Amino acid sequence: MTPQEKSKKLHAEAPNEIPQFIKAAKVLGEMSGLSASVTVDQFYTIREILSFNPETPEGKELKGSMLEKAEAYIPEDGLFFLD
Repeated sequence: MTPQEKSKKLHAEAPNEIPQFIKAAKVLGEMSGLSASVTVDQFYTIREILSFNPETPEGKELKGSMLEKAEAYIPEDGLFFLD
């Protein structure tokens, strides 16, 4: 299934989840990974926004993908450029 087909299916089957995904995507788009405190706060904000259980497999996949991307901004060694 293409991303467009998944999006259409998600819109059709769980339209009430779309605002949360959009809100989380906005925060994800603001993440830079340069500041430890801001990046961690943004990650927790995204996690809080996505704290619901998606109704569809497409929603579950999208939630997992967004959380993975947000977590990737937090370096494993804990070192940041600015703080």
